[in-house]
Amino acid sequence: SPSPTPFSTPTTNPTPSVKKGEYDVTMDKFKQISKGTSRADVERILGGKGTEISNTTGGGVRFTVNKWEGDNYKAIILSFRDDKVMTLSQVGLK
Repeated sequence: SPSPTPFSTPTTNPTPSVKKGEYDVTMDKFKQISKGTSRADVERILGGKGTEISNTTGGGVRFTVNKWEGDNYKAIILSFRDDKVMTLSQVGLK
């Protein structure tokens, strides 16, 4: 019988335009964001889409959580409801 042929799955990881830890997250930028800010405005302020860590749809409403990570474990974490900021939190910003 023929021996099994090892196969390799191509690695097609989408490469984000900004790597983890390369966002310039600052308290000044965090203060520009408030409840109700649109996702487009957030991405303009923070310089990219961030990393999506949660995505849920229910009852016709879409909830997502994204994280923008900077150097030294600094981060901005936002939850969105239908692409509008619902909650904001930050880690390590001064």
